[in-house]
Amino acid sequence: MSISRIQMQTTHLMQLEDEVKECKRSLADLNALKERMSKVEHDHVLKEEKFDTMSRDVSEMKNVCTTKSWADVCNSNVLPDFPTMQVMAQTKNAENVDLEELKERERRSKNIVIRGITEEKLETPPSLAISIANFFETHFGMSGVMVYGAHRVGKQGALRSGERPIVCTLPDDTKRKIILENSWIYLKGTHCFVCEDRTLMQQNARRKAYEDRNKKNKDVEIMHKDEAKPSNK
Repeated sequence: MSISRIQMQTTHLMQLEDEVKECKRSLADLNALKERMSKVEHDHVLKEEKFDTMSRDVSEMKNVCTTKSWADVCNSNVLPDFPTMQVMAQTKNAENVDLEELKERERRSKNIVIRGITEEKLETPPSLAISIANFFETHFGMSGVMVYGAHRVGKQGALRSGERPIVCTLPDDTKRKIILENSWIYLKGTHCFVCEDRTLMQQNARRKAYEDRNKKNKDVEIMHKDEAKPSNK
């Protein structure tokens, strides 16, 4: 066998080896793709089941709300056995809220309120979005935070209008939770403040709780002063 023929066969074998390696890589990619497709299909099935459960809950809620009073719904012997209705009934029973209030709370559930961002004279929605992005990056070290529907609330041109609060929707629940739970740390020493977008009923309840706590603290302080006074006996 000539040397040239041996070289040709060697070259051919090397090409075959490369093709085999490429086939193995393709097979590995195919298996990985199959695993991802299987996971996606599994997640899709779970989402469908969750959607079906929620649909049944909503349908049952509609039936209950149209045929039963809230007093009956909150009663344990007629309360439907599914979590959504139980939570709504417990909330209704504890705070005496109606369906409209619950809907309003749900509508605001992804919102946040930001106070302390100075309002520009010629402020526009794009410039406001930039101000909010700079706010999160400067104080929280979070870049690329997506917010929607940002707008000022309150009468424009009123006293301290430069501090009119901003209401915006934060779709990322994780970032929203981080911001709300840690704002007192990141915003310490600033004139800025971040809180939930509460309904009027929630604001009044919070204000009343604050006033009751202050009154209780003052009563305790007065009691301690009276106890500290020297006896005339």
